[in-house]
Amino acid sequence: MYRVLFAAAVTTLLAATPVGATTPVLSGKYLGRITIICQPSLSITYSNGTVTSIGIASAGSTTDGAITANFDPSTQSVSLKGFDNAGSTLLATDNLGHSYGAGFTAQSQNVNYPYSNTGTTVTINGTVFKTVYGPLKSGVAQSLVAEAIDGAGCSDSAQMTK
Repeated sequence: MYRVLFAAAVTTLLAATPVGATTPVLSGKYLGRITIICQPSLSITYSNGTVTSIGIASAGSTTDGAITANFDPSTQSVSLKGFDNAGSTLLATDNLGHSYGAGFTAQSQNVNYPYSNTGTTVTINGTVFKTVYGPLKSGVAQSLVAEAIDGAGCSDSAQMTK
């Protein structure tokens, strides 16, 4: 069911911005949702075919936020304001009472970054997002969906609508 809905949504978005069309303009305020997931990693030690220890090399991190993004095409800067919840992707405790990772905390965001975009990408602060734009109104994108793997190897995704 979800695959059918996802396929229908992607088909609708792809149909909204024809291939070879001019680069959509990002301008003004968009309401958005941003998710960043960094995978946790474990270290496993074997001895004679038996697991002798499991350690947490990295607890990873997850950030999920609600923002407004204000794009200014004259300065090629975007202002992101809003709130997010951030914490470790993996939480663990051992039999000695040690805890690993950090629970979610809420925090405010108010940052400005440079941006640029093409017909298939948006680059924000150096991270290149593969992007599908929604309908255009006078050349201005009314929505977008974007995915990237950032410099830390984390999966970043954003959805924005005017």
